[in-house]
Amino acid sequence: MKSILRWLIVTALSFVLVIGAFAFKFSDTLFQEGNPLPIMKGIIQIQLGEAMYVPIDKDENRFIAPYKPKEEQTFTEAKQFMGSKGWAFERQSGRDLIFSKEDQDTIVVKTVMYTSDYYIFDVKA
Repeated sequence: MKSILRWLIVTALSFVLVIGAFAFKFSDTLFQEGNPLPIMKGIIQIQLGEAMYVPIDKDENRFIAPYKPKEEQTFTEAKQFMGSKGWAFERQSGRDLIFSKEDQDTIVVKTVMYTSDYYIFDVKA
């Protein structure tokens, strides 16, 4: 009985140390946008589902999407999202996407690379 308990404690401590080392090693990436849990949940939803982008905040102003650059076609998910809201893509200025509507001013959608495979776009209307 004591040997089983000892084995269980050693295994649990080893697991905690490995997870802690992983979190420490990648803490800059994991915590660059604050709480990483909604972002990780969004990445899992994209990987397991058919979604092109997933909201990562309660107000649905921030979204995560896979980054798949093609020739001259970057941030297609953000452009399609804004197009579904009636905004027309005008131009890209660095990482910012500029959209306009006929009866309104322009809106700027900010994009941030989260990893080399995913980006976050922020829609503040």
